[in-house]
Amino acid sequence: MPDLSAQLRDYFDATASPIEAEEVISDDLWVPSRRKTESRRGIAPGWAYGIAAMVAVLAIFLGVLFLAPGGNEQDVVEPTPTTAPDLFTEIAPGEMVELPDWPLSERTSPPMVWTGAELIAWGDGIYGSAGDGAAFDLAKGTWRVIAEAPISPRSEHAAVWTGTEMILWGGRVENTFYRDGAAYNPSTDAWRLLASPPHSLNAPDPKMVWTGSEAVVLSEDDAAAYDPITDTWRTLAHPPFGVHWEPAWWTGDSIVVADVSGDPDFDQMARYDLAADRWTTVDVGSSAAVVGVPGSDGSVSTFLNLPSDTGAPVRLIDSTGSLNSELPAFPGDPGVFGNEVAAYGLWVGDEAVFEIWNIGPDYEPEQIWALNPSRQTWRRLDSDTVFPRIDHSAVAAGDVLLMWNRPSDAYRGTPRVCCVAPPGKGGSVYRVGIAPSD
Repeated sequence: MPDLSAQLRDYFDATASPIEAEEVISDDLWVPSRRKTESRRGIAPGWAYGIAAMVAVLAIFLGVLFLAPGGNEQDVVEPTPTTAPDLFTEIAPGEMVELPDWPLSERTSPPMVWTGAELIAWGDGIYGSAGDGAAFDLAKGTWRVIAEAPISPRSEHAAVWTGTEMILWGGRVENTFYRDGAAYNPSTDAWRLLASPPHSLNAPDPKMVWTGSEAVVLSEDDAAAYDPITDTWRTLAHPPFGVHWEPAWWTGDSIVVADVSGDPDFDQMARYDLAADRWTTVDVGSSAAVVGVPGSDGSVSTFLNLPSDTGAPVRLIDSTGSLNSELPAFPGDPGVFGNEVAAYGLWVGDEAVFEIWNIGPDYEPEQIWALNPSRQTWRRLDSDTVFPRIDHSAVAAGDVLLMWNRPSDAYRGTPRVCCVAPPGKGGSVYRVGIAPSD
């Protein structure tokens, strides 16, 4: 197998200049109602203090009785991650911690970007609508509300980081779709509107890829490229299939998109040659998920193709679909997972992290696994650590996985990776790697 060490992304530990967080919530935002119990304040009579003291003594006695060795202590594993550290950049390998609540209303997996210092989220994810956002400084462990955007509230818009700006485009509110966008510069906390796109660009639920000079918007049957320097658009060739939440990567000269769901009759990748303005489809067989392996410059030329057939080896392929080598098969028990699995995955540090579930009426089990190509080993991540779902909104920052969801989230069904996550006010951070033994 070729040496993959040169293809592993370097972790970028740069931090932003200190910015004080603003605890501001817009009055016109919809916030789910919560009932708060109001405490009554007054002067208690003297006998009340005596009773209170007796109750306190009794509570201490019962606590000792039931928690002492040999008592009725119950071993209960709570889905609570490690207490938040002083520095989120110093999380140990294999450690999961929760982000603090952000200062805005609840969201369901909003689109997010990683700037190298901050995680920026704006708007809302599936089934929602919001028009504000905030940035989390990973080193400081604090949120700041970003400036008001010049576009209307929405959800499911495309977002990409250019190196200096977060570009947003498209989105929807229910079945009303938007064809506009804006760019946000975190160094100045300022927005600008994007120029109007070509009239031919009709892009519901778009995907966006940064090429190093252009933000390419892909959607159902359209594509266009936006140049942030000149604030201009150009029309591109139509993709061979609809692109929505499908993963997409920049190879250095082409864009690769994977449309896989475990059906060999439909699973495919497509490669877009930017210079030739031409798409080429690539057969990947029956695939559960495709994960791009980034090089040191962030471009992707190697891909991990996880087959949907249980027991089939993982295929390491290039952008043309040609086989480079085979890796160990997913070790899930076929007696538990059945003959086929589905998955979502992304590259974090030096591993491909997957959420894998059974293709069946209940989609169970649903587990988190990591494949290390260099070591050619699989390991299950959620055996001892409770994980939130890993979906299309998750962001990798070197060897750190940033997720909007939390381990304590209660899902409305399965598979979790789909559209059943509850709204929340923050997420989780997980550092890949094997935790040191005691």
